[in-house]
Amino acid sequence: MFYNLITNIDKLYGGIAMKKMCVILTLVITFNLGFGLALPTSARADTIDAILDVLDAINTYAYVREMAKKTEFTMQNQVLQEYKKEWGVSKDDAANEMLHRIFTRVGAAPGNEEILARPPSYFIIPDPTINGFRALGNVIGINLGVFHEFGFNEDMVAFIVTHEIGHGTKQHALRKIEGIVPLEVAARLFAKRYGEYLEDVHLHLAGLILLHIRNGGYSVPFEYEADNAAFEYGVRAGYNPGAAAAGEARLMYFYEDKQDLFQTLFNPRTHPPTHKRVENFSAKLTEFSGNMVTVTGTSVNVKGQPFLNARPIGGRLAGERAFLIAGNLARVFNKSPRPIEPATVEFGTLKLAGRSIITPVPGEPSVEELQNKLNAILGFTANATSSSTTNTPKSSNPQNPHWIVL
Repeated sequence: MFYNLITNIDKLYGGIAMKKMCVILTLVITFNLGFGLALPTSARADTIDAILDVLDAINTYAYVREMAKKTEFTMQNQVLQEYKKEWGVSKDDAANEMLHRIFTRVGAAPGNEEILARPPSYFIIPDPTINGFRALGNVIGINLGVFHEFGFNEDMVAFIVTHEIGHGTKQHALRKIEGIVPLEVAARLFAKRYGEYLEDVHLHLAGLILLHIRNGGYSVPFEYEADNAAFEYGVRAGYNPGAAAAGEARLMYFYEDKQDLFQTLFNPRTHPPTHKRVENFSAKLTEFSGNMVTVTGTSVNVKGQPFLNARPIGGRLAGERAFLIAGNLARVFNKSPRPIEPATVEFGTLKLAGRSIITPVPGEPSVEELQNKLNAILGFTANATSSSTTNTPKSSNPQNPHWIVL
């Protein structure tokens, strides 16, 4: 009888936490059925109270799960307005235009249809730190600090956004409830037993879950799942396949060993170490290129042969540039493993199959040297025709002229 009861509850509500509560209930009932006749009346009364408390916990857990689903699927606008009021909304035009452009581009990309099945609401928080979140209600918030940290490089920002989109399409917030709701259940039981007042759980459910996510993340498997989804969404939309690794490389360089900030933003208990995320995105970049392009530190290799040792420029690290340059090459090789035309030079920029690959910076070989090296690796003769050799780096954003795209 009790087995059937637990099985039916599990079918209705599921989850590890529910199973644990059902096991507790089974043990309490079994123990007291077996030995209850020997207990004094007061002990039996306590046993009944304990059983009722466990049943109350089960009912509370089920209620919270249902409220979470309601919040996720029917309260998007309410959640959005609440978070806008709590954290504010950035009025930075360049950032807002970029974020809207990213969501539009990613959502419209072939293969990303699941994103628009339930379009996210989104806004920018006027917070200078590097963070973002995806909350119950399908609401995404990105800190303004992300845009400034990446120098308004749209490719790099896009993979932060698609990471949060990935948390949504994989339903991580709802799945996170398994680890959060038992805390709320415990609070309800405490309130009942000791007479403490507790507001209705649904009033703060979305905030409670988001608080746990912002403070502690989801989990290592969830973060990898979101990273992998982010890569697919981003490259389908045409963003640089090396930009995800470039962004993580920057965070690793500046923040991984700075425990005061890093522990707060990227809790290692729930997030993979940043260098592991760099390795994961780097492997995806190589796979995307058909195993034609690899990055080792600041070195870009083509077909296993050294092509370039990237140098820093402005605010862009050498490691970031290596991944962005490798991403440009990977995009070409993904479409054509064996380009039919040799690399050319146009206005100081090396191009392959019509795509800009690199505008060399001080400390790197000249664009002609890189042209000859790449053509030799690909089996073309050297000294292909050049339109121009003017070496003029381009700014990635008019408001940030010290930043260079590559």
